[in-house]
Amino acid sequence: MIGMKKIEAVRGAIRTHMFDRNPVGPEALYLHDADALDWLGAIGVARIIGLVDAHGGNPTGPEVIPILESNLAKVPPRVLSPAGKKRVPERVEQLRTFLQQLRQETRAAAEREAQVIVREAQAEAQRLLDETKKAEGVVQVRMAEAERQFQAYLGGFRALLERQIAELRALDGQRG
Repeated sequence: MIGMKKIEAVRGAIRTHMFDRNPVGPEALYLHDADALDWLGAIGVARIIGLVDAHGGNPTGPEVIPILESNLAKVPPRVLSPAGKKRVPERVEQLRTFLQQLRQETRAAAEREAQVIVREAQAEAQRLLDETKKAEGVVQVRMAEAERQFQAYLGGFRALLERQIAELRALDGQRG
């Protein structure tokens, strides 16, 4: 049977195992450091990414990077055991490498997405420009037709006026 002293040690380890707490007793110290080292490695990354709310709550995907960067600053000084301290540089390097790769791939993906958006915008602009040029051509044809009709109307109106003026002169000549 487990004694009360052992039960209290386990309770203390459970209560103080998180990296931001002060462990009480050797069991708590090693559990604490194991947890802290996890936060600096792939398990910590998976834990934080697992918190992302796909429905738009917090944290969002982009908020994960500052949390991971915060772990780089906050967690290493909280590793207390000599054995844990020996593992910190390796874990810090793993997390830094992951964050660097994530930034590079995110930047590359954003640049590819931006290029797609720019190409789509250029295609849409070209389509609108072509459509506008076509509409301009139709307007020019209609304007030319309207101008031709107007000139024909003016020519007919001028001829009518000249005939009426000639008739008026002829009538004037008969009276005089």
